[in-house]
Amino acid sequence: MMYIAGPVLESFNKDFIVFNLPYMFDSPEAQAKVFADDAVLGGLKTSLEDSKKITVLGALHAGTWNVYNAKHAIKSPADMANLKIRVQQSDSQVQMIKDMGGVASPMGQGEVYTALQSGVLDGAENNETVFNALKHDEVAKYYSYTRHLMIPDYLVMSTTVLKGMPEADRKALLELVPGAVDQANTGFLQYAADSKKASQETGAKFNDDVDVAAFKAATSGLVKASINTPVRQALYDAVQKANVEASRCRDAGRALRRPAGIADLPQERNPMLNALEAFKRGLDVFLRWFCIVLFVVLVMLVTWQVFVRQVLPLPNQEWTEVLARIVFIWQGLIGAAYVIGEKDDVAIDFLVNKLPGGGVKVMQILAHAIVAFFAVWVMCIGGGRLAASTMDDVVQLLPISQGVIYLALPIAGGIIALYSAIHIIHTIVNPAPTVVDPNEMDLTDLQEESI
Repeated sequence: MMYIAGPVLESFNKDFIVFNLPYMFDSPEAQAKVFADDAVLGGLKTSLEDSKKITVLGALHAGTWNVYNAKHAIKSPADMANLKIRVQQSDSQVQMIKDMGGVASPMGQGEVYTALQSGVLDGAENNETVFNALKHDEVAKYYSYTRHLMIPDYLVMSTTVLKGMPEADRKALLELVPGAVDQANTGFLQYAADSKKASQETGAKFNDDVDVAAFKAATSGLVKASINTPVRQALYDAVQKANVEASRCRDAGRALRRPAGIADLPQERNPMLNALEAFKRGLDVFLRWFCIVLFVVLVMLVTWQVFVRQVLPLPNQEWTEVLARIVFIWQGLIGAAYVIGEKDDVAIDFLVNKLPGGGVKVMQILAHAIVAFFAVWVMCIGGGRLAASTMDDVVQLLPISQGVIYLALPIAGGIIALYSAIHIIHTIVNPAPTVVDPNEMDLTDLQEESI
């Protein structure tokens, strides 16, 4: 069982495209009404059972997509002119951005940050959670609420496993689905609110002064061209009916059933946790730039060595090689600490992922504790003693103490220990992860990640 994004199911059954088109849903309330109606969604839920052995258990709100870029706030289609906007590798997504006035640039999500940083891209489109989690808020500060997509996620599981369950167990599982959807909705909305706040703390600017009607009119041709079968027309009509009903309910001041948490977000998170996360983000930025500067210095030193040896021979340049080694040591150790902070270090988790969620949580805490112990005992204490004992020794060819080289050990160790403590706190306060068995479903046709 797992959550899967709408575009993935669209690749299996093209009728799912109806829910992935621009400006399809006017509000989360309308989306919730459609997804709660089995008369509308029932056929799609079972449409993949024969071909893919996948049963769709439910659909849920997964945020609203908006445009963000590094140039300026977006208020109308005219502001999109000449902006290179990343989209998924999809013909309909490319056409959508073109219709909105921008230049569509299909690209894998893993390349987007570097492309934004270098100027290859001007912007991208996604919800607040991706904007913050992938650090796009560092390189594209202008987030504008174009509200052009409201693509759902789906809760799916193996049809074979579902049908193989005893009747009582299957009935009990299906009865739990609405609660699971509500819990996911609540968690997502809080996550989106936290993400927006975190992005604002990095300096990102959020703009809600957008002519949504103009963007909707610009993309209407794509919607009409995509609603080209009786099944899609029926789904489209159901969505439009839900949009009207949701609008009437708002006008009358009555509440329509909506994903849990849309009307009233959960209470603010613990201020101490917010402060801890803000501290970690600041430390991340500092270490990232520290490593970049060291890398630039290292490249300059090595380039100078090659130049003076091959092009312009100069005497007494051996010091550059010694300094390059020192810079390399510092860059490697501090860079390793940063990587641990980002959880990008190598981890062999095959056996751990076989454990239930609670077991995974315990093993994660244990792993962070072991890393912290090594960082404190070996790097901080051992490295500190080594640095102190060599402070009176001078590096050959340079007026630098030998202890300065070894000082990188306790500093990196302290950073690693700090990151490990933060990871332990996050692991404790966050829910136990859900581990998905990759053999449970036939997902061999999955392609690019949906975000």
